[in-house]
Amino acid sequence: MNNDDNIVNSVIEMYKAVSNGDRRLLERLLSSAGDVLCIGTDPEEFWDDRSDILKNLSSQSESGVKVTAGDVKGYSEGSVGWAVDEAKFVFPSGSEVSFRITFVFHLENNDWKILQTHCSIGVPNSELSSYLSS
Repeated sequence: MNNDDNIVNSVIEMYKAVSNGDRRLLERLLSSAGDVLCIGTDPEEFWDDRSDILKNLSSQSESGVKVTAGDVKGYSEGSVGWAVDEAKFVFPSGSEVSFRITFVFHLENNDWKILQTHCSIGVPNSELSSYLSS
């Protein structure tokens, strides 16, 4: 396993694309070969169709929320890469919410393409019972 700055740069570019609603950049970053998956922080954000992912991620900028990188870590082994970050959503008011995100990449024509990403907002274990159905 190797540290991979190209993967780190791809993650940062993805954040810029989502923040700015740059669909063309998202199209370049997201794999078009095979299955892709994007799981967001909302229970309804589970997309396994490239068109749905592009539509939803490129429209998120309309709310004015920006995504900023934390300390992105990127790795690769052969044609597979992955990344992890604790990034932030920055709201127009200036308030911030930290979230965790992971990525899986595949090397396609010498470019790293996103196959899968998963975001979550950490909830303390002691608060999990508040999510139980009665």
